[in-house]
Amino acid sequence: GQTGADAGVTFGVDGESQWHCCTRQVMHTAPSFPCHQTLELVMFDLEPQSLDVFHAHYRAGHQLEKAQVDAYVNEHCSIPGDACVDSFLFDPCGYSLNAIMANKYWSIHITPEVSSSFISFETNFEYDIHGDDNVIERMLRTFKPKRFGFAINAYGKCCNGVRSKK
Repeated sequence: GQTGADAGVTFGVDGESQWHCCTRQVMHTAPSFPCHQTLELVMFDLEPQSLDVFHAHYRAGHQLEKAQVDAYVNEHCSIPGDACVDSFLFDPCGYSLNAIMANKYWSIHITPEVSSSFISFETNFEYDIHGDDNVIERMLRTFKPKRFGFAINAYGKCCNGVRSKK
């Protein structure tokens, strides 16, 4: 059996952009599950200069190869160097990356057009979101979005570890 508790809050002004934050905590009476955690980050209206490497005309003018773009993404999105990466550069622009390392995964999709710039990032790698090298802060500093949202979903023995520090 299980019991649960729900909570929610809405940020913003009626009739304008709003963010809805909901949480569901389920208490299982069955044995504990192993830790499973995912991080999802979406960013909108990004700093155009941070997206230059995802445009074919920029890469051609600066003689950038795909390996250099992958290195840029791996560094700024904190993907470990020993992850197996499969990526694709779109022409004239855009980028997609999927990576695996043992039972961990990363998925990144980048739409760099100024009129609709967007990045989605998802992983089940367990970053220390309270540490000095916070992956969320690193990506926000790199891509400088005007708007963003993130979700951390966790269940199992790690759930207490993802709560915000006060």
